[in-house]
Amino acid sequence: MKLLKLHRTLPLLALLLAVLLNSCGELFTFEPTVPPATMTLDRHELLLMVGDRATLTPTFDPDTVRNTTLYWMSGDPDIVTIEDNEIVAMGEGEAVVTAISMEMRIYDTCHVTVQRPWSVIEGQYAYEMLLYLDATLDGQPLQPHQLLGAFCDNEVRGVGESKEAFGIPYTVLRIHSYNNPRGPFDPALNPQDPLYPDDEEQAPERFVLRLYDRHTLRLYESPDTITFDGETHGTLSNLIHVNFK
Repeated sequence: MKLLKLHRTLPLLALLLAVLLNSCGELFTFEPTVPPATMTLDRHELLLMVGDRATLTPTFDPDTVRNTTLYWMSGDPDIVTIEDNEIVAMGEGEAVVTAISMEMRIYDTCHVTVQRPWSVIEGQYAYEMLLYLDATLDGQPLQPHQLLGAFCDNEVRGVGESKEAFGIPYTVLRIHSYNNPRGPFDPALNPQDPLYPDDEEQAPERFVLRLYDRHTLRLYESPDTITFDGETHGTLSNLIHVNFK
């Protein structure tokens, strides 16, 4: 008889327990040990040269996030790939790199621009001018990982060559141009000039100097422009000073 009563009582106890748990559910709610966080990359714009590698560093808020493992995605692997959490520049172009924290389900992105290595095919230009420069970055002489280039409409037309004489560092920069600085081609005046279709007056090309630091991955630009004249400017004893900052 007692077993029968107990058998009938168990369903009632189970129902009562369910009601109590339902009505007092807040007692059994476990708060997460780490609240929802944000994750921000240290750089959202990145300029690389083909072959460069870069590391993006995330910052979590709050800093009590335990799992900071990131998963990376590239919008175009032909331009940018990820190797051992490093961004590797593969080819010229633009791509978006996304960093994802799987535990917190948060992400951030970085827009990556990859430029081709600065080089000039000298044979395709007819004219050149030569500059002897004292080029510096924040007042310091240029280092081997810092590249100096001359650009016309974003086309590289000259790359600086670092040299040293009598313990003094300097940079030789040859700037190349299609346009004859002396005006339209006239075979009667100068039959040695290459024959180009110069039916109209050509305006002298203008150039801007840029400095790219392959360590800091930063690009600097001189505020002044250079007008092509086909002459040599500066000497070893009288260098032209250009400071990037």
